[in-house]
Amino acid sequence: MITTIFSKSRPINYIIIFFILVFAFLIAVFNYYTQSLNLYNIGHLVFNFIVVLVTVFTLNFIVTKNALSKDNTFAVFIFSLFVLLLPQVFFSTKLLLSNLFVLFSVRRLVSLSSQKNTIKKLLDSGILIALASICYIWSVWFLILPLIAIYLHSERRLNYWLLPIIGFLSVAIIVYAIYLLYPTWFSINLSMEGLGLDFSIYNNTQIIIALTLIFGLSVWFSFYYVSSIKKRKRVKWPAYKLVFIYLCVAVIVFFFKAEKVISEFIILSMPFAIISANYFQKNSDKWFKNILLVLWIILSLYLIFI
Repeated sequence: MITTIFSKSRPINYIIIFFILVFAFLIAVFNYYTQSLNLYNIGHLVFNFIVVLVTVFTLNFIVTKNALSKDNTFAVFIFSLFVLLLPQVFFSTKLLLSNLFVLFSVRRLVSLSSQKNTIKKLLDSGILIALASICYIWSVWFLILPLIAIYLHSERRLNYWLLPIIGFLSVAIIVYAIYLLYPTWFSINLSMEGLGLDFSIYNNTQIIIALTLIFGLSVWFSFYYVSSIKKRKRVKWPAYKLVFIYLCVAVIVFFFKAEKVISEFIILSMPFAIISANYFQKNSDKWFKNILLVLWIILSLYLIFI
């Protein structure tokens, strides 16, 4: 049974997850990649795969270190299934890096409950979101997260509110100054395109099914997740609430992207994986959960090969 395998944190679980990601990567390259496979493009794709692996390790660290789920590997397994469903997420380096930087920022914020290094964590969160915004400008919306984290932890001193903003602005000023002095070194897309309402690229069977599955399960799992927060230790309430807000902001950022390229689905993957893990780890309805996971895998393979 799938839920039995991933209900514990075992080395074999990570091996399975690694091979799922490798399989998804190969499918992305050979089924969906439209450019020529020269040395440069191969190196670019391999770099993206490494970024995804780092994302997996970071996600696992956040979940286990901050007890956002029990001692299991459901979060990283759900993430791997997410990638298997939409292997095109491997194609956008900017979105992958932006997603990783936001995840690093969330890692700092969910650990605020320890009440250690609060000032450093808030400053770091602003810096990391600034780096994410350099990769993808609409990630600036995630600056809401440290401000909400301060509110949830009742740490409402004026300097705490300013720290994430100072961290964000310090990076923005430095990068923009370098850009003005040496404009040929790199290009930064700081233009904020309008709200992206052209979903024509999603008008195919794979994306329609994936979109329906992800958003349908997100709503369903969120009801369970929100209702279960008060069953956790009170000290963990802010972290759990922040993850749900993370998902809400991710949905906003997802729809803001003007030019849809399918890779933007990666923005939703992290909070979705954490919230899903909390549903799959509960003891009831094991048969139903196993059937749901099997159907997800079969559906992913069907979309890939058929």
